[in-house]
Amino acid sequence: MNHIKPYKDLQGQYRYKIVSRNGKTLADSGEGFKTRAGLKKNIEALAKIFAHCDTVFDALLALKLLK
Repeated sequence: MNHIKPYKDLQGQYRYKIVSRNGKTLADSGEGFKTRAGLKKNIEALAKIFAHCDTVFDALLALKLLK
């Protein structure tokens, strides 16, 4: 199963990766967060978006990455 892997980068900021079953990174946070609370808030916001998506295409539309 895919999972979210939080980590701290070399600058001390919190980030996350979405990792597939085979260990490959599917996506990352794209930015660092100063606090764990900020990281958690971002992950929770994504979870709300993806909960209503049936496909990856729907998720991309919801994130407005496809036009």
